[in-house]
Amino acid sequence: ETSGSILLSTGPAEKVGSIVLSTPVSDDATVDGISMMSGQSLLLGTTSQNKALTGSMRVITGSSVRQNAGGFNLETGSSLLAQGGAITMKVGASYGSNGGHVGIFAGDAYAAGTTGGLLTMSAGNGYGGIGGDVIIAAGTGSAASGSITISSGNGLTSTGPVSMISAKGGKPGNSGDVQLGSG
Repeated sequence: ETSGSILLSTGPAEKVGSIVLSTPVSDDATVDGISMMSGQSLLLGTTSQNKALTGSMRVITGSSVRQNAGGFNLETGSSLLAQGGAITMKVGASYGSNGGHVGIFAGDAYAAGTTGGLLTMSAGNGYGGIGGDVIIAAGTGSAASGSITISSGNGLTSTGPVSMISAKGGKPGNSGDVQLGSG
């Protein structure tokens, strides 16, 4: 037995209209959001084009004056007996130009005495075995590979430190090595 589908679509035209799903705006009350859920997969995408630019996709939270702005969480589900869901971010390949960029930026702080947002990349903990790895690798190339740059930011009085630390091991074990080498 198969249930029916729901299609929301605007008609074809030289200038195509939009479809907007919106909840009311409230200054003092909490407003329930919009939920999209699927029993299997959920696909959000833009259509392909031959001559024109393809559509872009933006997910934006609202701004606020008196309270914190809304957050954005991208999270997969857990599994009791198998692996948790993976998250993959990939830029499409180009066959006639340069590859696309991936940018991840923490928020700027403009008020005096404040600190810019924190950017954290951390592998998963292995509570019953070995923790996950973190791999940062530049792309290979037929002429030369890409480069990797690790740099602290500029400051009017001083710059931040750059630290490479191997964590302390437990009583029966050793701490890991720090290796720097050129091929």
